[in-house]
Amino acid sequence: MINWIRGFVLGALKQSPASLENYSLVEILDAYYGHQMDQKISERVHWEAARFVSFVALKAAGNKRMKSPTDLMKFEWENISTPKGTNGNGWSKEELQRLKEKKPNWFK
Repeated sequence: MINWIRGFVLGALKQSPASLENYSLVEILDAYYGHQMDQKISERVHWEAARFVSFVALKAAGNKRMKSPTDLMKFEWENISTPKGTNGNGWSKEELQRLKEKKPNWFK
């Protein structure tokens, strides 16, 4: 387990070996989850860019049936519905209001 933590801090976070003692396990775990989320977002961006390039190439070749890149392919993360908010927002208005009351500087 220690080798994994050391490898993550040195490799993914690009920290020096001397800085290993400056982090608690909770901080390293938080950084790991953040790194995983960043990787997923990066993968989505790459997949969507590839889909868009394919869509443009097919449209240029004369394909009239496709109106948007989602006609070519839908990804699993696009099928997730968000019933709470509007425009794909997963937060309800009440939840946003409670967050604003707790941390008003976040929304300025």
